[in-house]
Parts: sequence; C-alpha cells; structure tokens
Amino acid sequence: MDRDPTAATPRDRAGESASSLQGHAPESAEQLNTTRIYGRELMVGLVINTVIIPTIIWLTRAPAPVTTGDLVVDSLKATGFAVLFMTLGVTIAMRMRGRKGVIPKLIRSGRPWLASVPRVLLARALIFAVVAIVLLAPCRVVVVLALNVLPMRPMVFVLINILYGAVINYVVGPVIVRAAMNDVVEQQTRSMT
Repeated sequence: MDRDPTAATPRDRAGESASSLQGHAPESAEQLNTTRIYGRELMVGLVINTVIIPTIIWLTRAPAPVTTGDLVVDSLKATGFAVLFMTLGVTIAMRMRGRKGVIPKLIRSGRPWLASVPRVLLARALIFAVVAIVLLAPCRVVVVLALNVLPMRPMVFVLINILYGAVINYVVGPVIVRAAMNDVVEQQTRSMT
C-alpha cells in the first residue's frame, strides 16, 4: 500500500489544527525568513550595544560623570552615538547582504510610517539618533539621578552603559532593523523585475 506523497500526515494535520486554534494560518516561508532575520539582527544590535560599546568606553577610560551637567552631556553622547552606529551598522550590513542575494525573500513591514524613513543612510541615522536623544536621554538622566550614583565610579559607569545599551536596543532596535529589512525587500523587488 503506497502512501500518496501529497496527502497530509497526522503531524501536518496536528500543525494545521494548532494553527487554526491560535487564529492564524500556518506561516509562509517569507514570514519565517523575516522573523528569523529580524531576531538575529536584534541580537547583533544587543551585542553591539551591551558588550562592544561599553567595552570601548572602559578601554578608552572615558571619564565617568561627576556632576548632573556631566551626566546630561554623557546621556546625549551615549544615546546619539549608540543609535547612529547601530543604524549605520545594521543598515549597511543588511543592504550588502541583500545585494549579494544572501538574504532569503522577506516581507515588507506594514507600518505606514516606515515608508517615510529616508533611504539616504546618513539622513536616516541622524533622524533616528535625534529622536532617540529626545525620547531616551532624559529618561537615562532621571534614572541615574534617582539611583543616586553621582559621582559615578568607573565600574558603575560601565554597568549603567550596559543596561542603557539594552534599553536602546529594545526601544530603537526594532525600528532600525525593520527599516533596513524594508530596504532589502525593495532590492529584492527591483531584482525580480
């Protein structure tokens, strides 16, 4: 008795029923690719913001803030540079891999405001950095003042930067990654025509 290769197996049927119970259809290959790459890029951003940047700060012996004024300046620099470098790094890497054809087919983000993100990389990075500075830098100042850690010891300074890097990645990372992924979708669409 030969089995029909196109017939659904019990495992397939179980997956279909589980998907229908959750209220959505099984994911397409493009959805899985998009989710996988999105997660990987966010993890890369997390490593950059929580390991690499604080390590550079520690190795260069950047002075820890002593006064509230120092803290404000440090918060502006920490936010601006982290977002600027993350935007440049993620976007350049995604565009290069997209041009090489290494990235599988992705799905464009349906967020309408992402369509207004500039394609010019430096403009995009500066806009993201300014918005992040306006939204996140004051929060960092308030939290540090509430923790009452001024004047900051060097190890506390590194720890604050590690935690703040994670916050930046959590808040701004998804926007940066989705904008870069939309660039790749555009490349893929142009190469198909």
